[in-house]
Amino acid sequence: MRTTIDIDPSLLAFARGVAARSKESIGSVISRLALKGLESNRASIESTRNGFPIFSRSETPETMTLETVQELMADEDLPA
Repeated sequence: MRTTIDIDPSLLAFARGVAARSKESIGSVISRLALKGLESNRASIESTRNGFPIFSRSETPETMTLETVQELMADEDLPA
């Protein structure tokens, strides 16, 4: 389908380079990049609850403790 869209100049330059190397059209390169981004986003969202996305967590999630928060705040010079 043909349409007109505004594309960030750095993305367009990147897509032109990929298209030239792979001998594809810029449109097919940008479409493939957009689909990869969409698939990646869908994979990171398991479901929604009350309209908000619920993200999957890593295999070994780090436990956030009060001490961890205080250390992070101290590193950023934020008041506790």
